[in-house]
Amino acid sequence: MDLLLLGILVSWTATIHAARKLPPVTWLTRQGKERFSRLRSPKLDLGVDFRIQPVISRRLPRSVMESTAALAFANLLAGLGLVYWPDGVRESLLPYCYLAYLLLLLLLWMGMTTYGLFLAAIGWMTIHDLFVMSYQGQGQRPQRMENLTYLFILSGVLFCSLSAPAWLPLAMVLLMLCVMAGSLLLASPGLELIWRQKTNRELWSMDGRTYLAFMTLSFVMTTTLLMTLSLGQQIAAGGPSPLNSSMPVTGFAGLIFNWMAVPVMAMVTFLVIRFTWMGIRYHTEREQRRKERLAPGQVRTWEIVQRRILVRGLKRLFKRKARVPSHQGTGVWIALQHWYVLGMSRDKDEDDPEATMIDHILGPPFHALFTPACRFHFWEICRALEVDLILVEDGISAKRFLRVVRVMFETYDMHGGSQRAEELHFVGLPGVQVVLHEFAMNESESLGRKSYPEPDYDEVGRARILHVFKQRGDHEETPEPSPREFDDVPVLSGV
Repeated sequence: MDLLLLGILVSWTATIHAARKLPPVTWLTRQGKERFSRLRSPKLDLGVDFRIQPVISRRLPRSVMESTAALAFANLLAGLGLVYWPDGVRESLLPYCYLAYLLLLLLLWMGMTTYGLFLAAIGWMTIHDLFVMSYQGQGQRPQRMENLTYLFILSGVLFCSLSAPAWLPLAMVLLMLCVMAGSLLLASPGLELIWRQKTNRELWSMDGRTYLAFMTLSFVMTTTLLMTLSLGQQIAAGGPSPLNSSMPVTGFAGLIFNWMAVPVMAMVTFLVIRFTWMGIRYHTEREQRRKERLAPGQVRTWEIVQRRILVRGLKRLFKRKARVPSHQGTGVWIALQHWYVLGMSRDKDEDDPEATMIDHILGPPFHALFTPACRFHFWEICRALEVDLILVEDGISAKRFLRVVRVMFETYDMHGGSQRAEELHFVGLPGVQVVLHEFAMNESESLGRKSYPEPDYDEVGRARILHVFKQRGDHEETPEPSPREFDDVPVLSGV
């Protein structure tokens, strides 16, 4: 009955507002549009600091701390009044102001619907990404198991909503929050973020783990707030079953929302654990100690082995890149030397059914193609050459890109890691033009080369980027098998 009256009230208000503008409705519409535009256009420019040096002063964005504090306070109030949500509020307001109760009910339903759709999108994208990254075959990826997984989760949500106690989903979400907190405490250092206000050019830095902790906490607290408001009395075990209460429809919707949050939160927990595992599996200091234990005569052999693994992995990545034509952006980012980079991605997001939706990864993740020792050796080379990122333009074949990589090997070997890469080192390579560019988000993004496209640097805060462009005026050759002696054997000076 409450929902029927609420629907009649909203329809009646909309009809009157269409014929004659109502000032309160106009104000609410304007405020909603402003809030939505702020969400779509955040006040912060945020990017990864690949350079690290020189050090930038640390500070957390004020908006992040304020939003987290507001959510914590709202959860505290909801927890203190747990036995009153939502049936107790209805009983308290009904004799005095039924309209106020209907407005609160409208806000609750809007929150559950909007955030529920958001949770469903997060769950769908995570499952899709897991199946995309686990697929190792050729041709179009089969989607039968993926669709069955969606059906299984939906069936489980409906079954638990009808049979399990109401307090269980909240307890499971809080348990997963503890798991995520412990995982982030074990995460490796190295991910540095820099940010600035859009109205200010001054840069600040923060630890990426801290930022992820605040974002994860805000996500969980928003979920627990709506779980408490939609089903507080039942969670406290002091109220009747939602289906037998005075608000059966709202109670059942709350059950569905609460149980839908559980698998989504489990997927977010998995993403956080994967982030920590990436830093534990590939740790530069541990790989450095392993290399130092090698005998002097074994170092060169070790380097050759790692470079062969690197070349083979890059070939596989480029096979995947060539399989799907691109229509947006300039090319792909390659940064396998950084432990927190999951895989190859485009400089501009594109709707590719075979790319992941959250991280926008193309092809297998780096940890499936390159060993930790291989990534560490590439990190050694890139650190010596002062190359933080590599952008490869669309149309560059694996054969031509590997020529650039071999020049990086030669430069590193001939100078003993004491010479940084310059454009002149790559002069003469057929079909490619290498451009090195120092990028910082508070400076001009322009390459200063009119003949070459401008990549999208949205997720880059500061880096020295090696761009591999096609030579303008040249046509990209069709990839062909290269001679066997050059397939997997990297060039070493003196060999």
